[in-house]
Amino acid sequence: MSGHTTFKVGGKADLMVYPGDAEELGKVICMLKDEGLPFLMLGSGSNLLVSDEGLRGAVISLKEGFRNIEIADELTIDCGAGLSLGVLVNFAAGHALSGIEFLSGIPGTVGGALWMNAGAFGSEIKDVIASVSFADSNGDLKNIGINDLPFSYRKLDVDPRCVVTGCRLVLEKGDESIIREKIRSYATRRAESQPLGRATAGSVFKNPPGDFAGRLIEDAGMKGVHMGKAKVSEKHANFIENTGGASARDIFELMRKVAAKVFESSGIQLEPEVKIVGEGLGPWQ
Repeated sequence: MSGHTTFKVGGKADLMVYPGDAEELGKVICMLKDEGLPFLMLGSGSNLLVSDEGLRGAVISLKEGFRNIEIADELTIDCGAGLSLGVLVNFAAGHALSGIEFLSGIPGTVGGALWMNAGAFGSEIKDVIASVSFADSNGDLKNIGINDLPFSYRKLDVDPRCVVTGCRLVLEKGDESIIREKIRSYATRRAESQPLGRATAGSVFKNPPGDFAGRLIEDAGMKGVHMGKAKVSEKHANFIENTGGASARDIFELMRKVAAKVFESSGIQLEPEVKIVGEGLGPWQ
């Protein structure tokens, strides 16, 4: 899995599957269910820490067959879960549709953004969602409107055995030049504050209510601290960098050390935003 995650760590998975369409996805889900095998949905591999011992069961990627995108009507876009956020943002800008500029620069897919209710600069993807399509645990397809979708901070709280296959976004008409200037502005802000181009998984911890994880980590004196080849970024304390040859264990133990120091200095318990999966790392707490 080290070749499929932005942290560049992780052992082997038993099986990697790339369904080409919804029918194939349904068959895969049913097969895995019949065999009693677990599965992990993989987007771009960001926001994910896979253990050095790897994963039992299957990894399902929608990046081959679920990258569709089209204008549904004047203000709405339909797109597949395997589409990259960068392509989505650029497509919307090209059609003078505004509302998702904040997603630019996030190294993920639409499906991953929906599961994590991805957000930045005060906005979240739930703010522009009309509906989300799923394949349920039986492989059957369904579409759920925004009023029935339990979005919360960095989470879409639905049955984890469901697979997000796509969504419909409702945007606003804008001026393409202004939209693209917003995108450039967000890109500049990211470059100034985040360790772009490094092997990271994005923000490691969720922001606690009314505060910022990065500030708490920096105030706890953890900026630049190492664990093996893993390091708390000196540019943004809520990022951990694989400086070259780090193990998942290095990253995991550094996360635990950071959380312990923050709790010691502030009394605030940080919660991982990165999804931790696989065998051998043990419980977070």
